[in-house]
Amino acid sequence: MANVEDLEATMYFLVEDDLYLKVKPYYLQQPSSVLPRHNLIFKDVNGIPVQDLRGREHEYSFEENGFAVLQMDTSLTLEDFTDPVKIAKIYCREVAASILGYLKGSFVQVIDWEIRRRHPQFPFSKEFVNTMDKPIMGQPAMQAHVDSSPESVRTLIKVLNGEDEGERLMRKPYVYVNIWKPLKGPVRDWPLALCNASTCDLKDLVWSDVVWSSSQTENAPMRYSPKQEWHYLSNQMPNELLLFRQIDREYDTKRRKHPSVGHNSFQNPLATDQKVSYRESIELRALVYFD
Repeated sequence: MANVEDLEATMYFLVEDDLYLKVKPYYLQQPSSVLPRHNLIFKDVNGIPVQDLRGREHEYSFEENGFAVLQMDTSLTLEDFTDPVKIAKIYCREVAASILGYLKGSFVQVIDWEIRRRHPQFPFSKEFVNTMDKPIMGQPAMQAHVDSSPESVRTLIKVLNGEDEGERLMRKPYVYVNIWKPLKGPVRDWPLALCNASTCDLKDLVWSDVVWSSSQTENAPMRYSPKQEWHYLSNQMPNELLLFRQIDREYDTKRRKHPSVGHNSFQNPLATDQKVSYRESIELRALVYFD
């Protein structure tokens, strides 16, 4: 077995506050003159065990645990990941083909992608902390969360495909996934943690409005539970993809008890070398449909 680097880490979770019994959590993408930017209150939880997937990948399955480690070489160079056209036309297609083959789906729709390049002062300077009050584009996401909600995914399917075709597609199985990988490796700096879906209770997810000027969607900040099991892939390399489930039709029809994989980045306590390379990564979100 490869060298296993289990560890304990600090993570950030939504607090259990009576406020959320009366008011739905929300975050405004644009500042408002009449409302606070958000009403989200997070707390840090120390000493969370994080199990290394390295050498244990076969012990977990996408179906049961909500995640998988895929091998995929890209034709893009590190420099190519500064070119949005190449990312959209080449990398997104490569990933779509990879996950389509792994999940044995009928077709894929890539939704969006995001590059994150950790700034040297993150998170020790307020100028580069990705907080709710001052989000900094492209920095590691510190708060545990799920990217979307069942209702938001249903709306997205209709927006992408039209009302009638969207309704038809939603009568068949589908899954909304995130695919994350480093642009260079091995990753020691702020790796990505995944919560084993089979250990996450639905009450750990708190649906929150994310509001733009002309639209809104939902995501889910997570509450902490000691029953949650967290994992990461030590020394992750650019040809190793973390594929993890966010929402699927089984959730929508109440047949799946644990559909969503919470995730966040954490400061690696084993990365004590001052020469550790700052993390650079890309994540891609996609819908996979099945016949």
